[in-house]
Amino acid sequence: YGLVLIAMGAPAEASPKFTTSAKGNVGLSVGLLILCLGVAVVYFPAMLSVLLPDVQFDREKLLVKLCLTLALPIIVGLVVKARWDTFGDRLGHYMHKISFLSMVLVTGLLVILYWNNIIEVLGSGAIGAALIFVVVSFIAGYLLGWPDRGARVATGFAAAARNNSVALMVATMTFG
Repeated sequence: YGLVLIAMGAPAEASPKFTTSAKGNVGLSVGLLILCLGVAVVYFPAMLSVLLPDVQFDREKLLVKLCLTLALPIIVGLVVKARWDTFGDRLGHYMHKISFLSMVLVTGLLVILYWNNIIEVLGSGAIGAALIFVVVSFIAGYLLGWPDRGARVATGFAAAARNNSVALMVATMTFG
């Protein structure tokens, strides 16, 4: 179930950063991210019962939560950037720092809080399956990207760097 939920999710917000580091097509990477996040808002509630037929969930509640956590921040960010470009750039600088710090803190807290569960998972093969999933996803995205290396890098990272936070949100809503 976890791999299906992660595969259904949009690219991670970090995929443009990975694309930048690999000297890929950053514009394409950002465009793919925004397009896929927008599609995920509708796609998750519509396809979850098709791909996981034995899972029961409240479609409307999931749709509202996805709109509030995915669509609304993107819309607000695009509106601020379009209307107040300089302010948007300054605000974006601070928001990136706050976002990175929050990500590091949450990751550290999750490791501390769930250390025993992480140790239990080590022998199960789940981490190996996840690594294989990421590598195969990157290769598939890279091979499907065209016409140049920059586009292949962008599609590779968009396919491999999945938005795990959305998958976790859907998992907690559907599996309790």
